[in-house]
Amino acid sequence: MFEQGNAHPIGGCHDDPVTGLPVAIEIGSMMLDPNSGRPVPILNVTIDPRNGNVIPVGGVPGDCERGDEFPILLGDPFTEPLSGRPLKSTSARLIDDGEERELEPMGAGYQAVLDVAELYYESRVVDALQVGLLLQFYFK
Repeated sequence: MFEQGNAHPIGGCHDDPVTGLPVAIEIGSMMLDPNSGRPVPILNVTIDPRNGNVIPVGGVPGDCERGDEFPILLGDPFTEPLSGRPLKSTSARLIDDGEERELEPMGAGYQAVLDVAELYYESRVVDALQVGLLLQFYFK
């Protein structure tokens, strides 16, 4: 996605950490980490389940109580929790348990396969529901 230094806007906007003005969300650009308040690179986007907005994903994994945590950067090594294998981070995702959100690095491993499969089947369900609504509309 970063071929030849190009950044690609992917939808939504956020406040620029330098100017404070709204700017397009771009993978690789900077955002303010909501937990630590430090500037961090945007690694991914997600849909906020509370209000449906597109929000940038990036920051420091875990909690920021000790103050010695470092933000997730593209290419940083980490151990994938499902397989236990060392990988390089290519993205990150938010884990939302309802009370707090935690950032987790991703590296195109087993978790990425599960996430893609989940999105595929969710899209199939949405398609089936749309077809069902259209058939219901036409045969009334």
